[in-house]
Amino acid sequence: MTQTFSDSLRKIKAKKDGIDIVRKALIEAVGKDEAELTCRSLRETCISDGVVAFQKYCEGMYKDFGAIPFNAFQRLEQGSNLWSTAVQKGYNDWLSVEELAKLNILYQKRHLLSHNEGIVDSQYISKSGDATYKEGQRIVITDKDIDSLVSSLEKLSNGIKSVCSNV
Repeated sequence: MTQTFSDSLRKIKAKKDGIDIVRKALIEAVGKDEAELTCRSLRETCISDGVVAFQKYCEGMYKDFGAIPFNAFQRLEQGSNLWSTAVQKGYNDWLSVEELAKLNILYQKRHLLSHNEGIVDSQYISKSGDATYKEGQRIVITDKDIDSLVSSLEKLSNGIKSVCSNV
């Protein structure tokens, strides 16, 4: 379980780190517009890949603690509450307030990308607390977003692994 998750994070880092090479090759092959579109898509899939990898990791680690509601680990609050009940530690024990707020924004961005083509709606603004966008704008995923996601997911998975090995 932990190796699969680690491999997923390595894949995300490799994808992000290869974007400039992909962009240069595509500019020559198909033009700048298509290159930028492809690179944007690569960045966006990094967020989705991270959320899904963490969900699967949590589901695997949690299986001895009981039933898991459908897609519970795609929702930060619900996932944290499940861990709090099972091991008396939640995500706020492993991440700072700032890290948790940023991770929440990234989870909400993933939701927009999956269900709304990345277009901001009132629900996104309300749930994320992200005041940098207005309704109707398209979100942007940056390399910094990807680095933040990977860092936070690594911290959470290490915390979960630690408490589960002590149970």
